[in-house]
Amino acid sequence: MQSSRRILFMFPYDWLTNPRSVKEILFLKGSKYKPIIIWTNARFALQHGKSVSSSPRFDVSSKGVDCYQVPFFVSPLNLAKHGVISRICFLTFYLVSTITYSLWLFSLMFLVCVEKQVQLIHVHNTPDLEGFIASLVSKITGTPYVFEVHDHTPELFAETMNLQSDSMIFKLLKIIERTVVSSSSGNIFVSKTSERFFQMAYDLDPSKSIVVYSGPYRNFIDSNKYDDIELDDVSRENLMVNKFKILYLGSMEDGFRRGLDILVESMGHLIYTYRLSNIVLVFVGDGGGMMEKLKELALDYKVSDYVSFQGMVPRREAYKWLRIADVVVDPLRGAASTEACVTNKDLEYMAAQKTIIASDLIGHREILRNGYNGFLFRDGDALDLADKIRFIIENAGSSAVQKLGINAGKDFSEKYCWEMQQHKLLDLYKEILE
Repeated sequence: MQSSRRILFMFPYDWLTNPRSVKEILFLKGSKYKPIIIWTNARFALQHGKSVSSSPRFDVSSKGVDCYQVPFFVSPLNLAKHGVISRICFLTFYLVSTITYSLWLFSLMFLVCVEKQVQLIHVHNTPDLEGFIASLVSKITGTPYVFEVHDHTPELFAETMNLQSDSMIFKLLKIIERTVVSSSSGNIFVSKTSERFFQMAYDLDPSKSIVVYSGPYRNFIDSNKYDDIELDDVSRENLMVNKFKILYLGSMEDGFRRGLDILVESMGHLIYTYRLSNIVLVFVGDGGGMMEKLKELALDYKVSDYVSFQGMVPRREAYKWLRIADVVVDPLRGAASTEACVTNKDLEYMAAQKTIIASDLIGHREILRNGYNGFLFRDGDALDLADKIRFIIENAGSSAVQKLGINAGKDFSEKYCWEMQQHKLLDLYKEILE
């Protein structure tokens, strides 16, 4: 019967920390499909088993959902950059850890598919290894699988580990990626730009691909309501009353890739070139080692008194900062792994009807129109970013600036909210299974 159809989800991260994963599972629980979850519990081997996840968990119940976790001990990818000996040790450790993890995951996925009579496997990246394992299980059990692409894995690893495009590791990652997306019964992409990239790179059948944006629910603002006293307390306790607040909300790990240094540099231009002193840049999110580097950079630019690092806070606290921010920024730096990105933060910014400034990457241009629902600055150009922020400060009361957030919220509600996306999953499942 359709009501008993089981979907096995494979998340290569703690699924409760990812807003998209949570929305997918909650939606499937209320449908005719029964979700089953396998997720990777990734931890740093050399940091007392610290979780790799840099995001707080959502407060939702997994009651009624069978959940299994597979441990995977890792080491920060950037260690592979430091010399030949470091790279050899890193790769040896990763090889042993990956083989152990892969065997465990393959065995568990196979057993769950057989014992639970799974009708479809839905696997997420990054990385693509889980998709490759799912393809093997699919061939053995005859269970179709769909692959959900969040990142360009080979390019991401190459940039983080300083790999060359002709290196053996990079070529192996490309082979795995090609195998996974070409063998699946369907592929899910988080942006149209990413979908086009994969279709052109691997000659994929367009009829087997869909785009599902990662936007929050349409009632995002109403579900995160605060009274004025709560919001005033945030500004007062952080000595930011009446200051113009520039916000970056999200993970700060791998901050160079995220363009966070550009954001700090732009503060130098705002303060010393444009002579704007009643401003503050606020970072909200886990920084890992990047937070200390950004603090040093702020000292170098002599703007440390104008930069606040809040660290990782519960989501309800983080969204308070989103409410009181005057402008929100996504300075993502252009690279092969980032060019097509449409991130969770971008869509949350739109849902909150904030004035948005983002780098002019193709993925950003997919959802933001310069001067209509946000501003785009030249990728990597801190002075241009500062100029956009200055314009907003000096024209904050104008209808042109106020309409930016209104238009962003309108576009979000009509195109990118989860209610406009979730049905696409069921359509894909139905097409594959029926």
